[in-house]
Amino acid sequence: MTLLFRDRTEAGERLAEVLALYRHPSPIVLALSREAIPIAAVVAEALGSPHDLLLPRAIGPAKGETERMVSDLAGKSVILIDDALRSDGDARAAIRGARTLGAARVIVAAPIGIEEVIESLCADADEVVCVDAPEEWDAASSHSAHTS
Repeated sequence: MTLLFRDRTEAGERLAEVLALYRHPSPIVLALSREAIPIAAVVAEALGSPHDLLLPRAIGPAKGETERMVSDLAGKSVILIDDALRSDGDARAAIRGARTLGAARVIVAAPIGIEEVIESLCADADEVVCVDAPEEWDAASSHSAHTS
């Protein structure tokens, strides 16, 4: 088994390389899960951008809402970072939340994501960026030491 990333820091570094073209204007980087925080922090530092945490709530009666909404996204570019795109529910909820707060551009990014999920998210996000995109999750889970 060949690992793409030793840990979340390296995953963030690799993702930051791919996202370097989004440096200007300075986007707001939002982590979509606690697992994504170290990845988002590395990306935000590399891009010289502020970062925060946005926890989407994809289940329950408030489907599509978020537990914590950051303010002042109006007219700004937002990069939503997840540790891996295994399904589209949380990312889709976060995209809707960012759009509701007026984000001008929404980019979803992760070190790794399943092709089908990436394609699905393209319907709502302006762009979806992954370092690697295997066809199935079994293949994806063997690519990184930081996934469980």
